[in-house]
Amino acid sequence: MIESREGEALVRTEDHGAYSIVVVERSDETGEARGPFAYRVRWEPDIEDEKGRYRWHYLGKVDGNSGDD
Repeated sequence: MIESREGEALVRTEDHGAYSIVVVERSDETGEARGPFAYRVRWEPDIEDEKGRYRWHYLGKVDGNSGDD
């Protein structure tokens, strides 16, 4: 399960199988620095053991229009 990183709050997640699209806001920031920002997140297993980590790839700032019109 993807969890927010320090200083960020999850706004939305969309599961696409091999990866998820995650939208976050930075609640301690103001203006443009607050977000929301989109990331493609995927699980990357560690080759040497059973552990791994999520890799976050920045996609860009999310337009304020949600597109749900």
